[in-house]
Amino acid sequence: MKKGFSIIVCCYNSADVIEDTLRSLCHLQTDNRFEIELIIIDNGSTDGTSELSQNFLAQNKVSFNYKIVTENMAGLSFARRRGIDEAGFEYLVFCDDDNRLSPDYALRAFE
Repeated sequence: MKKGFSIIVCCYNSADVIEDTLRSLCHLQTDNRFEIELIIIDNGSTDGTSELSQNFLAQNKVSFNYKIVTENMAGLSFARRRGIDEAGFEYLVFCDDDNRLSPDYALRAFE
């Protein structure tokens, strides 16, 4: 398993809150000791959450890889399990769709 953080954001109709969360994640600091990937799990949203997230991430400077995955089985447990299955790094971080991580979150967690 590679050294780094897989940040998993599970969403359901999150268009009203996801942009501020993504903005905070785009500002996460890293260094050469680890990498970060962002995994957004859209758990059946009908409000354009995936499209809004894709557009935001494409238009903003993101210094790490990201992907948006659809999970059709409703429920947080299914969404989180899908996030775990998609993760490529040693450490998992579950970030709610309305949370804001401080820019030094990953650096501090790695320490």
